[in-house]
Amino acid sequence: MLALYLSVLQTEEEKTEFEAIYDSYEQFVFAVAWKRLENSSLAEDCTQDTFLSIAQSFEAFQEVPEENRKAYLFRVADRCATKIRMTETKRKKERSLDDKKFPENSRATP
Repeated sequence: MLALYLSVLQTEEEKTEFEAIYDSYEQFVFAVAWKRLENSSLAEDCTQDTFLSIAQSFEAFQEVPEENRKAYLFRVADRCATKIRMTETKRKKERSLDDKKFPENSRATP
């Protein structure tokens, strides 16, 4: 997945800097996502989305002071987790409604 993030960046310097950030904060971002989602697969998706977002707006991220980067990553990961949680809640509600409309044990009569 790291290769995808690096492909978004323009210069070798940006790629090297991003890789260092990824190595330093990947576990932190995953922990934030896990705490919010309590599902490792969804937390991994959130981690990937967070770093893709950072890579896509890397120039803006580079302007964040070093001492504020962890908080910045926390905010991005938290927003991502909230979005995923809302999507999952909506899917569960839709499935629940489908189950009520079309119970598995009911059979159509000819």
